[in-house]
Amino acid sequence: MKKISILILFICATIVLKAQTGYQEITEKRINYLATKLTLTSDEAQQFWPLFREYHNKRETATSKRKDLKSLPKQLNNEQYLEMANNYIAAKTQQALLLEEYHKKYLEVLPPKKVLELYKFDEEFNKKLLKQIKEAGKRRR
Repeated sequence: MKKISILILFICATIVLKAQTGYQEITEKRINYLATKLTLTSDEAQQFWPLFREYHNKRETATSKRKDLKSLPKQLNNEQYLEMANNYIAAKTQQALLLEEYHKKYLEVLPPKKVLELYKFDEEFNKKLLKQIKEAGKRRR
C-alpha cells in the first residue's frame, strides 16, 4: 500500500513539475519575444525584467489555484459547486489585482509609452501562441 501511495505522489509531482516547466518555457519565450520588440535601455531592462518574471510567477500561482472547469465533477452538492465557483472568481480577481499592482511597478521603471507597448506586444505574443497551439492541434488530428 505504501508503494502505491508513493507512486501516486511521484506521478502527481511529475505532472505538476511538467506544467510548471511548460509555463516557465512559455514565459522565457515571451521574454525573448518582448525583448526584441521593446526598446529598453540597459538600465530599464535591468530593472524591468526581474519585475516581469516576478509578475508572471505570481500570476501562475494564482492561476494554479483555480479549479479546471473542464474536469468539473458531476456529483457535488450545491455548497461544493459554490465553493468552486467562488475559488474561480477569487483567482481571477487575484490576477486582476496583480496586473494592477505590477502596472504601477512597471511605471516606476519605464515611461508610460513603453508600458503601453509592453501590453501591445504581449497581446501579439498571446495571439501567436494561441495560433501555434491551434495549428499543433490540427496536425494531431
